[in-house]
Formats: sequence, structure tokens, C-alpha cells
Amino acid sequence: MYFRSKRSSKTTRKPAPAETKAEKKGLSVESFVKKRDYTGAYTLLEFERQTKKKNDSKTLGLLSYCYFHNCDYQKAVDIYDILLKESNCDPSHYLHKAAAQFYLGMFKEAMDTAQKGPKTRLRNRIMLHCAHKTGDKQGLMKYWQEISEESTEDQLCIASLQYMKSNYQEATEIYKKVLLSNREEYLALQ
Repeated sequence: MYFRSKRSSKTTRKPAPAETKAEKKGLSVESFVKKRDYTGAYTLLEFERQTKKKNDSKTLGLLSYCYFHNCDYQKAVDIYDILLKESNCDPSHYLHKAAAQFYLGMFKEAMDTAQKGPKTRLRNRIMLHCAHKTGDKQGLMKYWQEISEESTEDQLCIASLQYMKSNYQEATEIYKKVLLSNREEYLALQ
């Protein structure tokens, strides 16, 4: 009896798959991103890239996202360059690359890159900020007119531009308006 019970306990226990152990430890890209641990996320993605040779567009897209949100804009631009060389690349990568170039202070390059992307509100905001930084008054007026009154992000963009122009009262009024209409969403403005 003793031997039988000992043998059966060994055969019924099976080790858990490696992915399950990693997920229990919180070692998935999604868990790192959810916790806003972009260093952990891009470290894991780079490890997968080196060991599993994962260079698909999903992995590279996540990698550039993590580099961007970790303020490593040059590496994000480098990854976006790889993504944009693909024949079936997502055109929104042009806008993401332009945003990274903007943060690097490459305003002219950011405008050129954003022009290649789809016409969205994000593109308009990037172009508006670049026009402000380069002193392009015609571009500033052009993109300012395309700002939406309904979009919270557009209104925050206008408020930041008003603040940079030293129009503090107008910026404050916009921030108050956004806060009153989105009290739950924008607690940091309080």
C-alpha cells in the first residue's frame, strides 16, 4: 500500500506549463502595460525578440508603444521606422512616429511624418503643436480652425497652447470647462 500511494502521487502531479507560471508571476506584456511598467514590458518584448525571433508587427508595435510611454522617444522612432518599411503597415504609425519626433524636438520632421498619416484629430493636434513650435502662423491658424469643440483632447490641446502663449486666464477657463464636463475622467485637473 505504501508504495502504491507514493507512486500514484508522482504520476498525477504534472508541472504547469511555462506560460502559466509566468502569468502567475505577472510576467506578461499585458500585465506590465496594465501596471504602467513600461520598462518591464519592453524588457520582456526585447527578450522575446532576441530569443524567439519575434519581429512581427504586433510585437514591434507594442515595443514602440512601451518605448514611447517610457520617454525613450529615439528608440520608439527607430522601431516605427522598421514598422513603416513593411508593405502592409498601419498608417497610424506615421502619427505615432510624428509624436515621438515632436518630443525629440524634431518639429519639421514631425510635420513631414504626420502629413503622411491619416487625417485624424491626432494628426491635427500634432500639426498644430508643431506649427506653434516652428512659428508657422499660417499653419497655426489653419490647424486651429480644424479643432473640434466636442473633443476633450482637442480642448486640452487648445488650453496648453493658450498657456504657452501666456494666456493663462483662457487656459484656466478651458481647463475648468473640461473638468466640469468630465469630472470622473480627469481627476488630475482638480
